[in-house]
Amino acid sequence: MPGNRRDGFALSVGGLVFLAGLALIGATFWQAYDLFTKAPQINLGIAPGKPIDFNVVGLNFVRLIVKILLLVVMAVIGSLFATKGVKMYSSAPESFSKPDRSEQGPEEGRPTATAKDV
Repeated sequence: MPGNRRDGFALSVGGLVFLAGLALIGATFWQAYDLFTKAPQINLGIAPGKPIDFNVVGLNFVRLIVKILLLVVMAVIGSLFATKGVKMYSSAPESFSKPDRSEQGPEEGRPTATAKDV
């Protein structure tokens, strides 16, 4: 039917949710890249030439583990957003426009011609 088309609002919201998920995944990879390209001494707070303070190293190690766990959670949430956006985009309902008068049948309440009338 020529009047059928996909609902534009549902398509755009699904696309935006998908892009938000991709942005979240991209931010996760950017932060992970930044975290893992630093030297371990910087991440653990070990100063060269000074004695190692195990309290500081232990605290920084726990902070590093928490950052990694938060990156995993952020990646999972980003992938859930992207998946939901794809589902919203692909299941957008059809919106129906008014058909032309030529495609419509007789209007209701209006008498129609029958074989007897002719």
